[in-house]
This record gives sequence, structure tokens and C-alpha cells, in this order.
Amino acid sequence: MELRVLTEPTAVFENILPKTALATLYLRGFGLTKIPILWFVKPRVVEMSPERFVVCIPLLRRTKNHLGSMYFAVLAAGADLAAGFTAMQAIRDRGEPVSLVLGTLSPVRAAS
Repeated sequence: MELRVLTEPTAVFENILPKTALATLYLRGFGLTKIPILWFVKPRVVEMSPERFVVCIPLLRRTKNHLGSMYFAVLAAGADLAAGFTAMQAIRDRGEPVSLVLGTLSPVRAAS
């Protein structure tokens, strides 16, 4: 009998869960710890490939506006999530350390 040491916690689930379910768990955990709105809207990864990344955000009470459609901010979060996750996958595949910098945009005031 051979003993193996797992270096990554996700290595345990890679053989059990489909890649989309694993990505969904990763996104929910990332949302809970780093970007709370992602945890709040509960995105689900539907499809992952080098060409496409499809995210489904359910139309729930918390994501609906007064007209019954999805808030624009939730749609923007889904689009940002798809692009960001694709970039994070590419960075992870390269194996180089990366530090994410999040900032805010402020309006530029005209000189008086």
C-alpha cells in the first residue's frame, strides 16, 4: 500500500467532482473571503473551456430590480467574473506568483 501526500486541498476533489462544480465551489469561497457580492449572488459555472466560460446567476429576489429583471450591477459582476476567472486560470497555469491590486476610480476635477 502506497501513501501519498496531497499538496493542494483541491486535489482530493478533482477525481470526485466535475470541473464546473469545483470551479463553482472555488468561486463561492473566493466570493465569501474576497468579494462578498459574488457570494451574495451565488454564481454557478456552467461551462469551462479555453474558448468559453459560461456563468449562470439565478434570478432571485436579491438579484431582481423593481421591474422583475436582473440588476445591471449583477450582470456586470457576472461579466467581470467570467473575464476574471479566465485570467486567473491562465495565471495559475503559468505557475508564476501574482499579486492582485484592486483600486477605485475617482472623477478627475477640472482645475479652477
